Amino acid sequence: MNSNLILQYKAEQGCITARFNDNELKTGSYKYNVCVEIQPDKENPGEVIKASTVLTIKVVDSKPEKCISVSTKGSIDLLDRKGTGIAVTPKLSNVTGTVIGGWLLDKDASLFDSDFEDGKLYIRAKEGRYYSTRHTYKVKAAFWVETGYHSYKLESKELSFKVKQGKPKIKVSSETANTLYRTTGNEIELRIEAMLGTKAVEIEEVCLVNFTDDLKLGESKAGTGHYDSERRSVRIKATGAAKNIMQNGKTQTVKLAVRYRDQAGDVKDTQITYKICVK
Repeated sequence: MNSNLILQYKAEQGCITARFNDNELKTGSYKYNVCVEIQPDKENPGEVIKASTVLTIKVVDSKPEKCISVSTKGSIDLLDRKGTGIAVTPKLSNVTGTVIGGWLLDKDASLFDSDFEDGKLYIRAKEGRYYSTRHTYKVKAAFWVETGYHSYKLESKELSFKVKQGKPKIKVSSETANTLYRTTGNEIELRIEAMLGTKAVEIEEVCLVNFTDDLKLGESKAGTGHYDSERRSVRIKATGAAKNIMQNGKTQTVKLAVRYRDQAGDVKDTQITYKICVK
């Protein structure tokens, strides 16, 4: 028998397995005479049936890239970075073993998080990182395969994908009247909340789009902008020179720009409107 090939009989599975002892075995077909002894009656060990057959083993040298293929499913929504991702499922060909781990390689691998679970590699957007919805990102998936005798790495072909940004539904409400008085300096507190399906989307900032000379937004308690993340609101005041917005007590439409915390860099802020009256 060729010492570069090891044959082993597994009684539980009732089969013969073959594996390399080293990498010196040349490609081609190898034939072995296999003798089998069967004991049909365990209580009668003297009764043994013998049989033999010729076992042909074909040894091929497949290129690593032809030993694995992958399929992808899912997408990455930047506003739901923990809850969305791309699942990469590997499939082995012409090789044996079990995929026990995976990670990302190549050009854009460092831009994304990845975790291996239940035989799949998941690609997710990193928290706090800038992404563009127009850019095509490219990575390779690497997998660690375990045979029981040794382990080896296989790499997938290049994977190309884009990230996206969903469109949350924004709810605007106020428990105060929608009238501002220049003389009293009262405020209108607008509660602004964004939902993507059943998940709340974190708002980073809210800014005035029109009537910027007539109105101003109060500073948040944290002092990092106008939007108060604890109260989920902004406060609107009228300036002393609020003339353009004063139209004989008529209600005016105020435009506000909402920016999400995980918003894509190439996506414009979302505009909302609210009607107020300044006297």
